[in-house]
Amino acid sequence: MDRLLHRGPYAIKQEEEFETKSRKRVTWGKLIGLDEHFTLGDKWLAGGLFAWSTIWFIVFLAGSIWNLIHPWPIEIWSNFWYFVAIGLPIFFAVVTGFWFTWGGIRDMREFFRRLRKERVNVLDNGMVINHQNLNEARTPHPESIT
Repeated sequence: MDRLLHRGPYAIKQEEEFETKSRKRVTWGKLIGLDEHFTLGDKWLAGGLFAWSTIWFIVFLAGSIWNLIHPWPIEIWSNFWYFVAIGLPIFFAVVTGFWFTWGGIRDMREFFRRLRKERVNVLDNGMVINHQNLNEARTPHPESIT
């Protein structure tokens, strides 16, 4: 099983290096959950979402405290909720619609480009014989040829 899952003495060096990294400092990135698998764009997006949530939490706290001290009139509340509940969602719906469309088309083109280059490994059929993946065998196993 260890050989099949590449654990212990069968571990791949890259995975060993990942497991043995020490985590000494606590940073905002680690707090958010960023690691070496994030691209620069992913890091900006995750950081932006964290900042967005933090900003709205601060707005909530400040608005609650301010409203306890000096309640706002109905006109201010209606303008606030018009902006927050209608304006911002429409803006972000349009932006993310274009963003996802552009990214989806770009990724689909990349997918088909890679698919054209893909070479099929006839041994890679998902079977495991004698505790070894068939696609890792040097020569075809006699039991796998039918």
